[in-house]
Amino acid sequence: MRRRTAVLSVSSAAVVLVAGAVVAGLLTGGSSPEAAGGLDAPAFVDGSTGAPVVQRGDDPAPSPDERQAVDATPLGSAASFPDGLRVEADQVERGVVTSTGSGVVTGASYVVFSVEVHNGTDASVDLSAVVPTLRHGDDAVASAPLYDDVEVADLSGTLEPGADVTARYAFVVPEGDVDGAQLFLDLDAAHAPAVFEGTLAR
Repeated sequence: MRRRTAVLSVSSAAVVLVAGAVVAGLLTGGSSPEAAGGLDAPAFVDGSTGAPVVQRGDDPAPSPDERQAVDATPLGSAASFPDGLRVEADQVERGVVTSTGSGVVTGASYVVFSVEVHNGTDASVDLSAVVPTLRHGDDAVASAPLYDDVEVADLSGTLEPGADVTARYAFVVPEGDVDGAQLFLDLDAAHAPAVFEGTLAR
């Protein structure tokens, strides 16, 4: 299983404050939820809402008017960009981490999302630096990504015209915290983040 934390996989550090020390303390601080910062340990702490601003490579982060835009979409539906790129995301699993050991947040409740991308454009799409972000609740808390005790698969590589690809992303979310979920998928510099909204299954 690949363990590429998506926010940290961008070729150059994301502009978003992904506080490495904070993540390390939250996800590797011990085998219990309490030692790992609680069941709702955020992936990053930036005091903002919405999708993080991502810089890829040495180029500055693109402004919103430089990217293909798409309206927010309910979970389980497809978001279609004007150029033909289509993204669909839905919650497919809810579980609790049962493993123990260093770096494992035993007892943490998590959700898993299935993501499918269809390239209906006439050009290849680079998916090597996709940044997924899950926020939930009234305070739009950012959830920690999960790569232990669950089957996940990141988007990666190049998607050719007419092709499809699927992925699975998991995040730590308390079992009773189901309202106000927003999944942001920042695919590349040419497309604004796709936003999927809804209520999570308990």
